[in-house]
Amino acid sequence: MELDEVDLKKELTIMLEKEVGFTGKFILEKQCQTLNIDPENIKYVDLEPLSEKVEWALKNYIGEKRARELHKGMLEYRTAMDVVHKAKRSNYDDLQQFTFRHLAEANITIALKKLDLGLHAECIEALTNARAMLEKASPEERKVLDSRVSRIMGRALSFSSKTYDDAVDEYKKSISAGAGSDVHYDVALSWNGIGGISWHLGMYDDARDYYMKALDALEPMQTESRNEKNKKIGATALIKSGLGRVYLEQKDYENSVKYSQEAIDLYKSIDNYAEAGRTLCNLARAHEEQGDFATAIDGYMQSIAFCANSGALVLQGWALTYLANALIESGRADEARVHLEKAEHILGNFADAVAYSKLNCTWGKYHREKGQWTDGIERFQRSIDVVSNAKAPDHLAIARAELGALFLRKGDGQRALESLQIALGWYKDVNDKKNVIKMQEMIHRSGGFNSGLV
Repeated sequence: MELDEVDLKKELTIMLEKEVGFTGKFILEKQCQTLNIDPENIKYVDLEPLSEKVEWALKNYIGEKRARELHKGMLEYRTAMDVVHKAKRSNYDDLQQFTFRHLAEANITIALKKLDLGLHAECIEALTNARAMLEKASPEERKVLDSRVSRIMGRALSFSSKTYDDAVDEYKKSISAGAGSDVHYDVALSWNGIGGISWHLGMYDDARDYYMKALDALEPMQTESRNEKNKKIGATALIKSGLGRVYLEQKDYENSVKYSQEAIDLYKSIDNYAEAGRTLCNLARAHEEQGDFATAIDGYMQSIAFCANSGALVLQGWALTYLANALIESGRADEARVHLEKAEHILGNFADAVAYSKLNCTWGKYHREKGQWTDGIERFQRSIDVVSNAKAPDHLAIARAELGALFLRKGDGQRALESLQIALGWYKDVNDKKNVIKMQEMIHRSGGFNSGLV
């Protein structure tokens, strides 16, 4: 894609809406108006003045630190686009200013921005360009960046492909390219990527093993600068957070708490309170599933505070939803409504299908506890519809199970059976023995076993 073809209005709108919801569109239009920039025809040279105005406008929404990070990211994107533009304009004949490695790195920067915006096809295109530049680079330059390109390609494909096979292949290329070299960071995150895919597929034993390999690969990474040290700490926290999540799914609460707490401490040590807040939700869930609602509720409230103070609005919405769910499960449904309303106010402003599905599912549980069957069915069905096209079979199974529980409580055994059988199928596929037993007991109560339907 040529620079003149890049739709910067679309990209900047997506970036801002990820941070502050649909309000982001109006923030962009306002800043363009202030700078006398046509919002329909934003040029990459406009990114520098726009980045300053955007930082100023976002401070009150997401805090100074996060606003400053976005400002920096916009400038890096502009610089990378400038490098690629100058090289293309000279048809790569006059590269005195740049090496092919510089051009590859510029394309990688562009690819990372596209990936962050969810523009996966454009991310893959930029990475393909990076590979083309690396083919002309020296062997030593290629060795450094080949692993990184494959690792990012794997992540992009994990979002965009119908299956995960291509993504896993790219992650393995990254691991192979980095073997015997000092690119420990990319190799570790590639193992982490395969671990994440295994987790999504419900292959929890495999996921655990891959995460352990990621930790082993990262351990030798040298950290001579503060930036490298923080990079390693952040990666370690990410991997341990994944381990905590896997152990949570396996109902190994002791290890789930252990790794989640270690990840939280690491994130806090580098002032990444947004990710600390995210991981706190998993830690609180481990306590909740053990029946320790008081500790869980305290954890969710701490997560809400972390996310609010770091401007992570979507994560704050998630934490509010989990808090409401814990209150409902502990028999305090009346207290849950205010938190659900706050979560709806936040998440209703974002295009996050999974978060909105979880919110609607929790609303459904609230209405079920209040005996409001029609409202509950509507919310559960909305939860199912919202996430039906997303790669989130776990959330779909939960919504089906909760809807089945509502029909069971309402006395509609046949409709309960229909939902519970779907949920049972997923839990069997991932060998979730606890929920398999739970679904089977509920199906038995619905009359499913007696009728020979199960």
